[in-house]
Amino acid sequence: MKKILSIMTLLLLFGCFEQENVPLPNYQNVSFTLLKSSSIEISRASCRVSAEDMDTLTAELTVTETMISGQIAQVPFGNDRTFEIFCYDNDQMLNYYGSATADINSIAPVINVILYPVQSYATVTINGIFSNEGSSTEEKVVFTANWSGTYDVYMMDPDGGNIRQLTSSEGNDTYPQLSPDRSKVSFQRSYGNGPLCFIVDVETLELDTVDLNAYSAQCVSWHPSENYLLFHSNYYGTCDIFKYDLSTETVTPLIVDDVTNWVPVSSPDGEHILFYSKMSDQSFRAYIANADGTNPVLINPEGHADERLPHMCPADTNLILFSGRNYSVTSYSQFGLFITDRSTGDVFNLISTSGVNESWPDWSPDGNQVIYERNSGGNYGIYIINRDGTGNTALIDTPGGNEKYPHWR
Repeated sequence: MKKILSIMTLLLLFGCFEQENVPLPNYQNVSFTLLKSSSIEISRASCRVSAEDMDTLTAELTVTETMISGQIAQVPFGNDRTFEIFCYDNDQMLNYYGSATADINSIAPVINVILYPVQSYATVTINGIFSNEGSSTEEKVVFTANWSGTYDVYMMDPDGGNIRQLTSSEGNDTYPQLSPDRSKVSFQRSYGNGPLCFIVDVETLELDTVDLNAYSAQCVSWHPSENYLLFHSNYYGTCDIFKYDLSTETVTPLIVDDVTNWVPVSSPDGEHILFYSKMSDQSFRAYIANADGTNPVLINPEGHADERLPHMCPADTNLILFSGRNYSVTSYSQFGLFITDRSTGDVFNLISTSGVNESWPDWSPDGNQVIYERNSGGNYGIYIINRDGTGNTALIDTPGGNEKYPHWR
C-alpha cells in the first residue's frame, strides 16, 4: 500500500538589483529543506543545478531521519535554472528523483518539487518545496542605497548576502525599519515637497500608504507590539514626537515642548521610547521616556555636547548605544559610536576613527553586535562591530553606492 507524505516548505530566492559601475553580487545562494518520514530509506542525496548559460553545479546534501537539507552556492542569476534532487538507498541505488525549474532573480518564486520513486519496489512519493531555511538565518537587515540614481530600500542577510530590492521610485526612499515579525518595512519617500510614509510587504512588494501626509512624518519606527508607529513631525511648529495607531488610524502626540525632538525608537520591551533633542544652548542630548512620553530623562546626566540616535540593548536594558561627537576621542566634525552603562554612568567608546563618521547605529537582535553607517570621504557604507569594539567588518561598501540607514531585526 502506498504511503503518501505531503511536504510544504518555501523557496526564497532573493535577487540583487544591479546597477552599472556598482559591483554587486550576480548570484544567489539557494538553500532548502525537505522533510521526510523516518521510514523512508535514503542514505545519501545530492542536488544538481544546470542551465544552458551556466556551468552545472552540484552539492552533497545532509540526510537525517526526518530531513534532507543543503545549499547550492553561487547559482548565477538567469532564467530556466533546473534543480534536480537525487536520492540513494543503502545499496547506493537511485531510489527517488525530482526536478523543478526556476528563474534566479530579485523575485522570490515558489518551486514545487516531487520526488518520485524510480525503483519498482519503492512505495513512497515525497512532495516538497525548496526552502531557504536549511542554512540561512531569519534575521534581516534593511538599508537604502543610491544604486539607481535615487535611493531605494533593500534587504539582505546579516552577513551581507542575499540582497533584494524592495522599492523603486523617482523619489528617495529612506529610513527603512523592519516590522517586529520581519514581514513589512516602513520607510519615508521624498520627492522634494516633504516626506510620505509607506509600508512595503517584503514578499509581495505591495505598498500601503500610511495616512500621515498632514504631519510630514519622518523617521517612522515600529512599536514591538506592531500596533502602532512612532515618528517625529514639525506639525506644531517645533519638531515633536507622535504615535500612529495602525488599527484606528489615529495620531497621538507623545512629547511636545519648545525644543526639537528627533528619531524616536521603542525599547525592546516597548515600555520606553528613546530619542534625542536639540536644546536651547544648541547642544544635542539623548533621552529616554516612558512609552506614553512621560518622565523624559537624560541618558547621560553629566552632559555631553552632542549625543544622537540612542538605542537600548536587547540583551541588557542598562546599555544604551548612541552616536556622538565632542567626546575626548572625537572632534566637533566627527561622529563616533558610544555605549552608556546606566547602572554605572560609564561611557564606553565603541569605535571612533579619525576623519570618519560612524553614525546611525543599531543593535543586532541578540545585542552582541552593532550595525552602523560609515561615511569616509563622502561615500557611505554599512559595517558591523562586536559589542566589545572588536571585529569591525564591512557588510557592504560599494564605490558611489552610498549604503545608509541600516536596521537589523
